Amino acid sequence: MRFTPILMFAAFAAASPLTARDSPCDQKSFQCCSQVVNPSSPAASALIGLLGISAPTSGEVGLTCSPLSGTGDSCDQKPVCCDDNSYNGIIALGCTSASA
Repeated sequence: MRFTPILMFAAFAAASPLTARDSPCDQKSFQCCSQVVNPSSPAASALIGLLGISAPTSGEVGLTCSPLSGTGDSCDQKPVCCDDNSYNGIIALGCTSASA
Protein backbone atom coordinates (compact mmCIF):
# COMPACT_ATOMS: atom_id res chain seq x y z
CA MET A 1 0.00 0.00 0.00
CA ARG A 2 1.40 3.41 -0.98
CA PHE A 3 -0.06 5.32 1.98
CA THR A 4 1.63 3.20 4.66
CA PRO A 5 4.48 5.68 5.42
CA ILE A 6 2.01 8.55 5.68
CA LEU A 7 -0.33 6.57 7.90
CA MET A 8 2.56 5.47 10.12
CA PHE A 9 3.73 9.07 10.51
CA ALA A 10 0.21 10.26 11.35
CA ALA A 11 -0.23 7.48 13.91
CA PHE A 12 3.14 8.30 15.49
CA ALA A 13 2.33 12.02 15.68
CA ALA A 14 -1.07 11.36 17.22
CA ALA A 15 0.44 9.06 19.85
CA SER A 16 3.24 11.44 20.86
CA PRO A 17 2.64 13.13 24.21
CA LEU A 18 2.30 16.89 24.28
CA THR A 19 4.65 18.72 26.59
CA ALA A 20 3.70 22.01 28.17
CA ARG A 21 5.89 24.96 27.32
CA ASP A 22 7.51 26.72 30.22
CA SER A 23 5.76 29.99 30.85
CA PRO A 24 7.17 32.89 32.82
CA CYS A 25 3.80 32.97 34.56
CA ASP A 26 3.66 29.39 35.85
CA GLN A 27 2.67 29.35 39.52
CA LYS A 28 2.26 33.14 39.65
CA SER A 29 -0.76 35.41 39.68
CA PHE A 30 -1.70 37.43 36.61
CA GLN A 31 -2.08 41.14 37.33
CA CYS A 32 -2.92 44.32 35.42
CA CYS A 33 -0.81 47.14 36.85
CA SER A 34 -0.81 50.86 36.13
CA GLN A 35 3.01 50.87 36.27
CA VAL A 36 5.78 48.29 36.39
CA VAL A 37 9.02 49.67 37.82
CA ASN A 38 12.41 48.64 39.14
CA PRO A 39 12.37 47.90 42.90
CA SER A 40 14.93 50.66 43.46
CA SER A 41 12.78 53.33 41.76
CA PRO A 42 11.58 56.19 43.99
CA ALA A 43 7.92 55.11 43.74
CA ALA A 44 8.62 51.47 44.59
CA SER A 45 11.10 52.36 47.34
CA ALA A 46 8.57 54.68 48.97
CA LEU A 47 5.80 52.06 48.98
CA ILE A 48 8.14 49.30 50.15
CA GLY A 49 9.24 51.55 53.02
CA LEU A 50 5.69 52.56 53.97
CA LEU A 51 4.51 48.96 53.98
CA GLY A 52 7.57 47.81 55.91
CA ILE A 53 8.38 44.98 53.53
CA SER A 54 11.67 43.73 52.12
CA ALA A 55 12.61 44.84 48.64
CA PRO A 56 12.40 41.97 46.15
CA THR A 57 15.66 40.49 44.95
CA SER A 58 14.29 39.50 41.55
CA GLY A 59 11.73 40.80 39.13
CA GLU A 60 10.06 44.14 38.96
CA VAL A 61 7.41 45.83 41.08
CA GLY A 62 3.85 46.38 39.89
CA LEU A 63 2.01 49.45 41.18
CA THR A 64 -1.78 49.76 41.49
CA CYS A 65 -2.60 46.25 40.30
CA SER A 66 -5.80 44.29 39.87
CA PRO A 67 -6.07 40.54 39.25
CA LEU A 68 -6.65 39.07 35.80
CA SER A 69 -8.49 35.77 35.74
CA GLY A 70 -7.64 35.02 32.12
CA THR A 71 -11.27 34.42 31.18
CA GLY A 72 -12.03 37.38 28.96
CA ASP A 73 -10.33 39.98 31.13
CA SER A 74 -8.38 42.62 29.27
CA CYS A 75 -5.58 44.88 30.42
CA ASP A 76 -4.92 48.18 28.69
CA GLN A 77 -2.03 48.96 31.03
CA LYS A 78 0.76 46.52 31.98
CA PRO A 79 -0.15 42.81 32.08
CA VAL A 80 2.31 41.01 34.36
CA CYS A 81 2.58 37.89 36.44
CA CYS A 82 3.84 38.32 39.99
CA ASP A 83 5.17 36.16 42.80
CA ASP A 84 3.56 38.18 45.61
CA ASN A 85 0.40 40.26 45.38
CA SER A 86 -0.67 40.17 49.02
CA TYR A 87 -0.89 43.95 49.44
CA ASN A 88 -4.47 44.61 48.23
CA GLY A 89 -3.40 45.81 44.79
CA ILE A 90 -1.19 48.61 46.10
CA ILE A 91 2.01 46.83 45.11
CA ALA A 92 2.92 43.46 43.60
CA LEU A 93 6.41 41.98 43.95
CA GLY A 94 8.52 39.76 41.69
CA CYS A 95 6.71 40.69 38.50
CA THR A 96 7.61 39.73 34.94
CA SER A 97 5.89 40.66 31.70
CA ALA A 98 2.95 38.37 30.98
CA SER A 99 3.73 38.59 27.27
CA ALA A 100 7.30 37.27 27.66
